[in-house]
Amino acid sequence: MFKVAAAQMKFARTIEDNLAGIERLLAEASRRRADVVLFPECATTGYAYDFAELRPAEVRSALTAVGRLAARFRTNVLVGSPVFGRGKLYNGSYALRGMEQPGFLAARWEQMVDAVRKRAARSSLAFDLPEVC
Repeated sequence: MFKVAAAQMKFARTIEDNLAGIERLLAEASRRRADVVLFPECATTGYAYDFAELRPAEVRSALTAVGRLAARFRTNVLVGSPVFGRGKLYNGSYALRGMEQPGFLAARWEQMVDAVRKRAARSSLAFDLPEVC
């Protein structure tokens, strides 16, 4: 049987605190033998983060940390995070392997949102992108 856990989390004000929350929830899901854990969009930053101040290195570091947590708990993770690409900020989802090739980025989905019109301007899906984690 394949077990999926959906995590609902209260967002913190810092990336570090959100990562601590992700770690706690992954530990609980692992204890309950979940094969995959789904986290909400912006799980790494929350919504209180000043996105104008967000830097690509912070996003890479946060996703690398989640990849390490996936490997540590041997649980696959789907996590939402802002991501930079082509000079723009996207709302992204990342599938990180925790069982086979632990910590490896298996897939990425990103959506650029037109903030003025409040609608999706573009979306894409990519697979097997080892350069992130």
